[in-house]
Amino acid sequence: MRVNLHGQASFMALETLVFGREAMGETVQAVKVQDSWDIYRDGTLIHAERLALGPSLPQGNATLGAAKALATFLMIAPEVEKLGAAIAEAAGEYGAVSCWNGKLVARLLASDGFNLRKAALRVIAAALTGEAVPKTWTM
Repeated sequence: MRVNLHGQASFMALETLVFGREAMGETVQAVKVQDSWDIYRDGTLIHAERLALGPSLPQGNATLGAAKALATFLMIAPEVEKLGAAIAEAAGEYGAVSCWNGKLVARLLASDGFNLRKAALRVIAAALTGEAVPKTWTM
């Protein structure tokens, strides 16, 4: 993903990955995931993300552990740091939040897609500070 922001434009993104649906009896035997995000403001790179997983899922304490679902939430906006505590509270036991230089990143982990979705919707609602989460995001 490549995003070009101009001036003081704001940006919000959420990407989720679910490795097998437990209710459907799915298990992941092998995986290859490569992902990259490059966010520019007025032609200057301000945020980059790189993810590579495979051929098996990392299951150590410093990676996925027993989680089968993960999400990255990114918000770039003036004074976004003021939302850090509220978004961290919304993420609860499912995530952690970092804020710096007009950026907020939340990493969420859950045992399944259902719990990840609930946590992600709470994070989005906290980021919208009182505005309703769009209906298409809650279906």
